[in-house]
Amino acid sequence: VPAAGKTGTTSSSRDAWFAGYTGNYVATVWMGNDNFRATNRLTGGRLPAMIWQKFMEFAHTNIEVKPLFGVDFEPRAFASVTNANEGENPEAERPPNLSPQAAQKLLTLIDVFGDALKQQQIYATNPEEIPAPAIGPSPPDIPIAQVDTLN
Repeated sequence: VPAAGKTGTTSSSRDAWFAGYTGNYVATVWMGNDNFRATNRLTGGRLPAMIWQKFMEFAHTNIEVKPLFGVDFEPRAFASVTNANEGENPEAERPPNLSPQAAQKLLTLIDVFGDALKQQQIYATNPEEIPAPAIGPSPPDIPIAQVDTLN
């Protein structure tokens, strides 16, 4: 899957991330401690990038892979590198397949977010078209139950 991204690591390795995109999706993986403690030399190019890559493999299963925007990509033959331990467990590196239903839901989300982005762009150039907030009906009056007490 053609992709582009950027790694990041803060001072003292407190935070590490990988932010990237494909022609279909954008995602960021952040890793760190929420108590401001340093990690054990974690960098964005290590585990965050690996998680991002596996996530994108899974997310692109059974869908049409779109080209990267603004990038002319010509598939080329690359030399392949084989892991010496690969024969021990060939299933370990295979990403699970998305069901057709899950793939369809992802495509629906893409359409919804795309429509929202188009609407946002319209409102940015024509703020007078922003609809007024909807005011719904008042909630119904619900009678308070009377409870008899035993004295």
